Amino acid sequence: MADEETRRRQHAAYMRSWRIDHKQQAVVINRTYRERHTEQLSISKAVYRQTHKEEMKLYHRGWYLLHKDEITTRVRNWDAVHPDKKREYGRRNTRKRQQRLVGGRHDLTIAEWESIKERQGYKCFMCGQIKPLTQDHIIPLSHGGEYTADNIQGLCLSCNDKKGSRIDVQ
Repeated sequence: MADEETRRRQHAAYMRSWRIDHKQQAVVINRTYRERHTEQLSISKAVYRQTHKEEMKLYHRGWYLLHKDEITTRVRNWDAVHPDKKREYGRRNTRKRQQRLVGGRHDLTIAEWESIKERQGYKCFMCGQIKPLTQDHIIPLSHGGEYTADNIQGLCLSCNDKKGSRIDVQ
């Protein structure tokens, strides 16, 4: 047993030094292996992730805490350069998540939302006052409604809160 262990250590040391001396060749060999064994590698990765959930969670949390400042800076810089995209992505991602839960369509764009507000004269559909409008689903997502231009109306925040998740036919 000791001879076997010694042989393994010697071989591992040899392979480490070989990879250092033949770096480009090792890269090609590794890439070729990954291309040929993609499915097998993805299965083994999934099994590893499943069996080492807690360790991975701790590792990723530690990495995030070490890099939190640079991540925050990068995100803030992107947000400052792309305020319109930030708003659109935030809304779309929220709606997509909600739609996945209920299983409906999601295709309302910012341009369509602006068109709806313009068509309503920037007035609340329920009370008729000119106030900042929020998107209200005529048939709520929780009742199977979709996030489409046909199912959205502009309501002021107070009317939207009062309506809640009721189906309002007007």
